[in-house]
Amino acid sequence: MPALLALFLRSLRLHLRALRTALVHAALVGVILLFLFGSHASATAVGAPGLDFFRTVMVLNLAALTLAAITYFASAITEEKEEGTLGLLQMTNLDPLAILLGKSTTRLCGALLLLLVQLPFTLLAVTLGGISAHQIFAAYATLGAYTFFLCNLALLASVLAPRTSIASIFTGGFLLLAPAIAAAMLAAPTLASLPHFRGKADAAAEQLAGWGVSFREASPFHRLSEITATGFNATIFGWQFWSNALGGVLCFALAWALFDLATGERRLFASGRIVPRGGTRFGRFAPERPWTISPIAWKDFHFLHGGRLAMLGKFTIYGLVCAWQIWLAARDYPPQAPGVTDWSKVAEAIGSASTGIVSWLFLALTVEVGLIASRLFREEVRNKTITGLATLPFAMKHIVMMKMDGAKRALAPVLYGLALGSAGVLGAAMISPGNSAFGKVAGIFGLLYVWVQVWLFAHLTAYFSVRLRWGALPLSFGICFIGNFIGLILCFGIFVGPILALILVPTFRESINARLELLAAED
Repeated sequence: MPALLALFLRSLRLHLRALRTALVHAALVGVILLFLFGSHASATAVGAPGLDFFRTVMVLNLAALTLAAITYFASAITEEKEEGTLGLLQMTNLDPLAILLGKSTTRLCGALLLLLVQLPFTLLAVTLGGISAHQIFAAYATLGAYTFFLCNLALLASVLAPRTSIASIFTGGFLLLAPAIAAAMLAAPTLASLPHFRGKADAAAEQLAGWGVSFREASPFHRLSEITATGFNATIFGWQFWSNALGGVLCFALAWALFDLATGERRLFASGRIVPRGGTRFGRFAPERPWTISPIAWKDFHFLHGGRLAMLGKFTIYGLVCAWQIWLAARDYPPQAPGVTDWSKVAEAIGSASTGIVSWLFLALTVEVGLIASRLFREEVRNKTITGLATLPFAMKHIVMMKMDGAKRALAPVLYGLALGSAGVLGAAMISPGNSAFGKVAGIFGLLYVWVQVWLFAHLTAYFSVRLRWGALPLSFGICFIGNFIGLILCFGIFVGPILALILVPTFRESINARLELLAAED
């Protein structure tokens, strides 16, 4: 037993004694107190300030945990594979269970401690009104089970995947596909009622719908929406808690069972860069000759961001998202008499479709920008290639600009989709008869504000990626979220935010250049 828990206890002691852990806990408590003060200040303007405060904290927790699963939890084993130190751990006579406990369960304990730190302060929401202690305990039970499932799902992906990027894609893909699968199951009875099926698939459709209900109720988002509803009095440990806990145990058991098979000398999943070669099935997507004007951008585009094959996949996915939003708007568009055009209805339909496109693609852009920025320089530092780049006859500033050029090319699909959606939003605002000039200007300014925030978020993530070993993406998201929340409370963020971004972005760029030069000199 001491040998089994040796790595786990050592990692846990280091985590608890680290100054960074204390700072994160203090910052988290400070943010919660800030939310609490804001809710107290607006207590007279809303009916249930305690409930509003608690909902804000829950949304922040869900977003942070999901980002942590994609980045922090998913690198538990792959970081050892990428640095070539997993073999050294196995040479110490540690069995797979001891390695998994030491590398992953320690991170789970750290995340659960962050939730535990919040509990005494969020209980103050009861004094503001609108929520009970029973609801708060049920919500934190939901978050604890979700954290347990996320950590072990990401651990399974980290064991199987050869690199952190693939483990992150697997984890994020599962989190995105699960709600879509649940929605498809719930829609099965509607599809079975179509004349084409003639009632032949009713039994199967009802079974699928039952499974869809179970999938939906296993979601923490659905569970928290129930908990934060007025009059909630159900059990603290519901179906979501037990299903997430069982899923986490299953993922951990699979990671344990497949550890030797996936990390041994003859690995089950071992691959180089997923780049097609000439003469193969996808040879048409193979990299062409390096670009003379920017070979570093060519290298990053093809070998770090997936190249043309990844571009085709993203164009397909984002095209389907746009088509889905347009179909939803067209379905709700009322039929018009021949020769009669109600421009207000047309503007409403265009605005609805365009708003949906912009909302989904801005979310995709934020995720893509965060993942790219967190890896843009970190890969060079981790693989010890920053020294080779520094020996090129280019200034570090020029090298950074070439790497950013490769990243911008990889963002082309989502940027084209956002341009389409933004044009639709602006077009709907212009042709809508009831929209005032102030409303049109406010809509344009709002879009610009969101663009500036994504721009600042990318530079902040890139800055932390060369300063921290892990956690750059969740930390950057948290800082941007808190900054925007404070600006919203004080009613000046929409005006000060762009100015602050224009000041901070050049500072971050200079700091990144200086940090890369220092790392190159150290190597």
